[in-house]
Amino acid sequence: MTHYGKCRIDGDTTIHDELLYIGQTTCGEIEIPLKGRDIKAICTTGDNDLAVEAVADSPYVRMWMERYDDKTIQHALVEYGCWTESELTKRLSNIHRLVWLLAWDVFDSENPGEHLAADALQDMFLSDRLKTKECQRRD
Repeated sequence: MTHYGKCRIDGDTTIHDELLYIGQTTCGEIEIPLKGRDIKAICTTGDNDLAVEAVADSPYVRMWMERYDDKTIQHALVEYGCWTESELTKRLSNIHRLVWLLAWDVFDSENPGEHLAADALQDMFLSDRLKTKECQRRD
């Protein structure tokens, strides 16, 4: 049994709004921290493009994605088998694709608790510190 903030995770299959989850690509090259409330906003029936765009454009995701170059992002997406390299030329579109894929991976997981971020990462990303960080948008 592990405690994360105010929530107790003990075989709980619920995505908690206030927790941070780590989505990871199948090849393990890329990890993206996603807030529970963002995962829930993306993982709904119907059109979720606006939710994906809002999460991908959030300061915490933009800052985190700065660590990955375009080739790494493209390679990770090609591994999913849904796109060819020629379709993956725009960085921002690729980040949107990753956010969508990884949110659904966590949401569909039998044990979302496996994706919980460590307490230190929780504290950093859920604090106001990121709101003051300027992130450059590339596309």
